[in-house]
Amino acid sequence: MTDSPISTSLSDPLYYLSNVHFIMDWVLTRYADCLHDEELAQLNTFQHLPEATQALWVRLVMRKGLHFRQEKLNYPEIGDITAAVEPLLKAQWVTINAEVTWPELYRLLTKAEWQACFETQGAALGLTRRDSKQQWYQTLTPDYADQQSIWTQWWPEAPAPLLSLLQQDLFERLKLMFFGNLHQDWSEFILVELGYQTHEKVNFTAEDRAFEDRATLDHYWQLHQWREALEQPATSPSRLLQACLEQYPSPINNPWLEERRSRLLWHMGLAADRQRDEATALLAWSHSQYREARLRQLRLMERQGAYQEAWSLLVEALQSPRNPAEKLGLERIEKRLSQKLKQPIISAKNATSRPQIPTKTLQLPPTTSVEQAVAAVLGSESHPVYYTENHLFNGLFGLLFWDIIFAPLPGAFFHPFQERPADLYRADFVQRRQSAIHQRLELLDTPSPLATHSPSQPRPDAWQQMIRDHWQAKQGITNPFVYWPLWRSSALLDWALECIDAQTLQVIFRDLLSDLRLHRRGMPDLVQFSAQGELSHPVTGAPCHYQLIEVKGPTDRLQDHQTRWIERALTAGLPVSVVHVQWLASNHPIAAQSEIAS
Repeated sequence: MTDSPISTSLSDPLYYLSNVHFIMDWVLTRYADCLHDEELAQLNTFQHLPEATQALWVRLVMRKGLHFRQEKLNYPEIGDITAAVEPLLKAQWVTINAEVTWPELYRLLTKAEWQACFETQGAALGLTRRDSKQQWYQTLTPDYADQQSIWTQWWPEAPAPLLSLLQQDLFERLKLMFFGNLHQDWSEFILVELGYQTHEKVNFTAEDRAFEDRATLDHYWQLHQWREALEQPATSPSRLLQACLEQYPSPINNPWLEERRSRLLWHMGLAADRQRDEATALLAWSHSQYREARLRQLRLMERQGAYQEAWSLLVEALQSPRNPAEKLGLERIEKRLSQKLKQPIISAKNATSRPQIPTKTLQLPPTTSVEQAVAAVLGSESHPVYYTENHLFNGLFGLLFWDIIFAPLPGAFFHPFQERPADLYRADFVQRRQSAIHQRLELLDTPSPLATHSPSQPRPDAWQQMIRDHWQAKQGITNPFVYWPLWRSSALLDWALECIDAQTLQVIFRDLLSDLRLHRRGMPDLVQFSAQGELSHPVTGAPCHYQLIEVKGPTDRLQDHQTRWIERALTAGLPVSVVHVQWLASNHPIAAQSEIAS
C-alpha cells in the first residue's frame, strides 16, 4: 500500500486544517489500539465541531505558547472569532482566563499595558514611562517571579477573555504517532507543497508504524518530557535523574528507546556538571551507554583525583571500547593515569602501527577560504579540484545503495515525509539488509574500467551505470547521503565515475557501513582528478587518477575523527594527504599581486 500526503494547495485558506485531518485519519487508522477511550472520544468530538471552530484551534496550536488574547485574533477564513470559540469551550478544547505565570504575562502585554497594570508598583520602585518594558519586568520580578494568577486578576481591565489551549498534549501525541518523532511538524506539508522537499515514495502498509504499542509510546513521551524539562533554567538535574532512575533503573529492552534513555542520561550529566554537581554527573554517566559517557565520567574522576577508581573503570572500558573515538580517548586517559599510578600501558599490547600522514605546506596570499585557495592553486582544466568535504563518497554511496536505503522493511518507514529509514543509525541496519548490501558490494569486485577499456571506448560497469541511473531518476529527492546542490551538475559525477576505481569505493563503502553515523564524517575537503593518471600517490609515488586532500589553515589542526578517517584510508592504500596553508605577509610580492588582481 502506498500512502501519499494530501496535496492541499496553499491557495486554499484552510489548507492547514486539511493537513490536520489527514494526520488524524492516518493515526486513527493505524494507532486506534494505542489511544485511550477518552482520547478517542476527544478526537471524535473535535471532528464533529464546526469547520471554523476546528480551524481556529488548529491555528492556535500551531502558534507558540498556550495563551492567546481573543481580541487580537483575526483570521479572515474563520470569520467571527467569538462564534468559533464557543464550541471549543463547550468541548473543553480551550478554557478562558486561565492562570498565567509572571513570564507568560510579560509576553502577553504590551509596554503600555504593562505600565498601566503596575503603575503604582513601578512608581514606588522609581520606574517611569520612559523606561523599557524589559526594565519594568526586571525591576518587578523579585516581587512577582513566583506568582501565578488568573488573567483578570493580573489585569482587571482586560478588554476580552484570554484563551488557553487544552488537549495540546493529545495533539502532540498525534504528531508523535504520525512522524515517529517530535522534531518534525506541520511545516513538512508546506515544504512539500512549495516544492522545497521531495521525498522518496516507499511502499508500506497500514501495519507499519513507529510504535508497536501504547507502552512504547509512553516511554518515548516520558523521555522527551524529561529532556524538555532539562532545558528549563530552574530545573534540578539531580531530581530529574532520580525520577529517571526510579522509572528506568536498568537499560530499556528496546534498542531505540535505550538509545534515547542513554542520550538523556548523558545530557543530565552535562547539565549537572555545569552546575558543579559532580556526584549527579558521575551517577548519570555511569548509567548511560552513550558513546561519550564513559570518557566524561573518567575525566571527571581524574579532576577529582579519584585515580584508582578511574583506573579500574578504564581497564574495564579498554576491554570493549564502544567505538574508535572512545578507544582513542581511553588511550589518552590511560597514558595520564598510568604515569600517576605507575601502571603499565595496557593498550600497548594490542596496539597496531599507525600510518604516517603525508603532509606538505603551501604559502598562499590571505583569503577567506583556505580550501578554495588550495583548490585554485592545485587545479587545472585537465586536473580539476572539487571542494566536496564529506559529500563525495557519501553521495556516491547514497546513489549506489539508493534502493536498499529506501527498501520497505518492517519498521523502517511509516509516514510519507521520511528522509531516511528509521533504523538507519541503529546497530542492526546492515544486518537486516545484509543480503542486498552484499550483492551490491559484489558489483564493485569488477576490475576498474580504467584497466579494462580503452579511453576511446569506455564501457561503464554495472555499478557505474547504477549510480548514473539513480542520479538521473532521483534528482532532487531527499536522501540522507546525497547533498543535491553538489550533485545537480553532472561534471563531478562524470569525473568521479571516470577516475575513482571500484576498489576505492569498496574500501570506503565497507568502512562507512561499519558505522554509518560516525564514519560518514571526517573525509578530506578536496578531491583532484586526472583522467590520464598523471597524479602521484602521496605515499608510494605511483601514478593515480585521483587524490584526496585535507586542508588546514594556519591555526587549524586535524580533528580526531579526521585523523581516524585518513589513517584508515592510508592503511587501505588510498591516496590521501594533508596540506597546511601558511599566509604570505601582505607585503610579499605574490600577496601584493593577488591583492591588486582582486
